[in-house]
Amino acid sequence: MLKLLLVFTICLNAHANWSPETKKLFNSLQDLVSYKNKDFITLWGSLRRYAWSNSLKGDTFKVKLPQMKNELELYSFKAEGVKPLVIFFPGIFGSHEGDINHWNANDFEKSNLHVGMVPNFLNKNYISAIPKYTKENALSIDVANNLDAIEEIIDHIGVKNINKIVFVAESLGTFIASSSIRFQESYPRIFSRLDKVLLLWPPLDIKNSLSAFDKKFKYTTKAHEDCSYILKLPKFVKHFFWQDHPENVSSEDAHCFSAYLFHSGFKSGLRKSFDAIKETREELNEQEPENFTEFIIAHNPNFLSTINKDPKKVKLSYWLKKWEGNGVKIKILSSEDDFINRPSDWNQVEGEYLFSWGGHCAPLSLINVQKAITKEVQ
Repeated sequence: MLKLLLVFTICLNAHANWSPETKKLFNSLQDLVSYKNKDFITLWGSLRRYAWSNSLKGDTFKVKLPQMKNELELYSFKAEGVKPLVIFFPGIFGSHEGDINHWNANDFEKSNLHVGMVPNFLNKNYISAIPKYTKENALSIDVANNLDAIEEIIDHIGVKNINKIVFVAESLGTFIASSSIRFQESYPRIFSRLDKVLLLWPPLDIKNSLSAFDKKFKYTTKAHEDCSYILKLPKFVKHFFWQDHPENVSSEDAHCFSAYLFHSGFKSGLRKSFDAIKETREELNEQEPENFTEFIIAHNPNFLSTINKDPKKVKLSYWLKKWEGNGVKIKILSSEDDFINRPSDWNQVEGEYLFSWGGHCAPLSLINVQKAITKEVQ
């Protein structure tokens, strides 16, 4: 009876702890960066991942999914032997083409793990495949499309070569990975093999995250227009590449480079994806969006209205409860100062490990953090 009770308790605890070795590593990095500007640190981490990533060695192939009008290009890497399949869900605008995502996948491939990647649902290639959005499926179709794509990746690699499946998701990709539990019964080939779900810097409430981004775009517009980045090129090299970690960053530099993050980074990706919308929808009359809310309205018109009717379905805490009792281990990693989240929202989540620094995803640029994540996958 006691053994049954212990098994039942363990199964209910979907929120698995990181291994002691990984926790020890994370603890050693808590004070690594003393400079605390979260937007600047976010850019610092992004640029280092971009600069130090290597080309991926797998294959791309196109598939026609049931709920998309055009073909969608997927990525897979087939390792030698029977190995875990890591499905990486990239962050906003991401795909196998985005060098920042190579950083994550590079180590999985070097460790001889199978890898599969589906473009983020705001990626230009995903949009060009034209998902069949309706009022009824506004929050679910992208999840179903990802699972259909994973089925194709499994076939591409070969079921016999896969001993388990692990989801590793970053940023907005964590919404797809965490809410995939709603389709557990429809995709037994995936969920019967699913062992772990690693959620890296997840939005705790997408509605709040959209608002946070919109405020950042508005707040940083003047700084982006006024800053002369060419004159700041020496400072750019110093802060982002010459130093191992940013030190002695002036408030002016931080102000300018934070604005660069949102306008030459996020907003640039937004424009590319909006161009894909215009190319696939001739009747589109919207002007180029100035923020993510305007972009989402153009891309999936029923997304925001559906959120407003049922806001819990874009909250991580809601989906984590759905995972309880199925034996899949959920591991969460983030930073206390991630600008996409309200710190108080972490009270609704269990089992996370939070860095005291890092803004949005910056610690992922550290090679020892990526190697620790790879070990957790195996």
